[in-house]
Amino acid sequence: MMIGMVARSAALTIYGSVALAQPADSVVRQARNLFETGNSAAAIALVRPLADTSASAATLLGRMAWQSANYKDAERWLDAAIALDPRRVEPYIWRGRTYLQEIETVNFMRKGAVAGRARAMFEKAVEIDPSSFEAREARTEYLMNAPGIAGGSIDKARAEANVAKRVSPVRGALLVGRVEEKAGKPGVAEAEYRALTTSFPDSTGGWEALTTLYQSQSRWDDAFRIIDDRLRANPNDNGMLYQLGRAASLSGQRLEAGEEALRRYLARDNARKAFDGTVHYRLGAIRERRGDTQGARSEYELAVTLDPRNVAAKRALEQLRGR
Repeated sequence: MMIGMVARSAALTIYGSVALAQPADSVVRQARNLFETGNSAAAIALVRPLADTSASAATLLGRMAWQSANYKDAERWLDAAIALDPRRVEPYIWRGRTYLQEIETVNFMRKGAVAGRARAMFEKAVEIDPSSFEAREARTEYLMNAPGIAGGSIDKARAEANVAKRVSPVRGALLVGRVEEKAGKPGVAEAEYRALTTSFPDSTGGWEALTTLYQSQSRWDDAFRIIDDRLRANPNDNGMLYQLGRAASLSGQRLEAGEEALRRYLARDNARKAFDGTVHYRLGAIRERRGDTQGARSEYELAVTLDPRNVAAKRALEQLRGR
């Protein structure tokens, strides 16, 4: 135990020394890769020595804190990033998201003011760089989810999504479809996704969006048909492996195949472990459907460890404990 702690401390010291010997942008890229592959401690050690003078380093620290549900630290680092470089788009987007999280914790009288601050951050991001898809996506998400009293509007969200589509045709089409789903127009969303599969046949995004839409409507045969067709064409399509597991967990059908698909997904190359909490949540749901309570609990716990913001996994754990 002690040897392991010493080794870990030495490794983090080395990461910090490496950070000081390289250009900031190069270090931040390395740290982002460490974070996304599940080594947050090393990522923090690598980037922290630069964060007082580098906006990109401070932004990454803020993003990592947000992912860990440590919103106070996220606010601090993102405010620092904005102060260091007021023309950088990314910290405004993530700062807006921290304000959205704050809405959940303040009293009713303050919610409107905090929502206004979130919206202002997204507006500023778009103002700085109108060609940033990420900024327009963040503003669209705000507009389609916020109540009217806080400036939300499906019509405004639809207009913003269509501008985003001109910036990035594939991601923009997916965003347009999401707005239409939110608007209660699944047929319009389906047409958007199908058009995307025709215009960009090599992109998996349209197919994944279609099968997710079908799952939301309990159109299991349609969902599994797309999944099976895509996996026959490419057995290593990670997006469809995940969709097979997701559909199995939601429908109760093909549970064994769904679990196998999710295990293969987790074993993929270049795994972004920081974002695998949802996968373990789906595995937990499958294990629970198969009567393996202990296996389900283990998967749910891992889901929450990887993503403390995973409300569904937390709720599933509470339900298991209540039995």
